Amino acid sequence: MDWFNLLKEPKLRTGSKITTTLGSDSKEDEEGPCFKKLKEYQEKIAGKTYIMDENIKMHVKHKLKYMPEEVACAALKLLNETKLSKNYIPDSINFVTLNVDGTEYHVESYWFYDFSKPNFRVTMELEVYMPEVFGVNLYFRVSVRTITLDEDNLSLDKMKKYSEMVNWRDN
Repeated sequence: MDWFNLLKEPKLRTGSKITTTLGSDSKEDEEGPCFKKLKEYQEKIAGKTYIMDENIKMHVKHKLKYMPEEVACAALKLLNETKLSKNYIPDSINFVTLNVDGTEYHVESYWFYDFSKPNFRVTMELEVYMPEVFGVNLYFRVSVRTITLDEDNLSLDKMKKYSEMVNWRDN
């Protein structure tokens, strides 16, 4: 192929990493396995059914923007280490700060339950944000609330069932 035909080739374009790609979308190529896993989780969360009746409600929020693969992997690692804890403040640290290419990212993950009459709530949450830019790259939150007047009325089976309803992880 001569240079004139090469320049007219519609599938030839320069990527953002000063590489040449043929007929492919460079954004897709830049997505690593961790970011793709977060996209899978987003689809899984988006597919959760909102439960609305007089005794139980499910709330689902999800937002995902592109982030560096290193940050996406840190978010998955923290999420997988997160254990169910009583109250919003867990026993273990569920917060990581990373600096990637001069940008600071904060990653937080929680899976907790609490009881404040008359509500019992269980929530799983994962968030990635950049404090300097005030931009959220990822926010996944699934909560289940039920109304009960007595914490003792909630059997362990019900608490376990509600905890698993909000868990979108594969494990």
